[in-house]
Amino acid sequence: MAKNVLYFFVASFISFILLIAGLLIWVSRIPTKDPSDADGKGFAIVYGFMAAVPTSIIIGLIVTIGAYAYRKYKETG
Repeated sequence: MAKNVLYFFVASFISFILLIAGLLIWVSRIPTKDPSDADGKGFAIVYGFMAAVPTSIIIGLIVTIGAYAYRKYKETG
């Protein structure tokens, strides 16, 4: 059980960091010439953070279920 929780947290954390890093790199490459562009960047970052949380949780669940199924498959031979 502890391995499953560890797999979940590690996979969720890594996927969250990768999603946020990609979002920040993408937003930083958008040129800002107008204050409304900066406002749009702010919305992109906020909504990106909001989308990254459930996405990383789903990825963590998929990895955890896959690891559990693989361990059970190996045990049964």
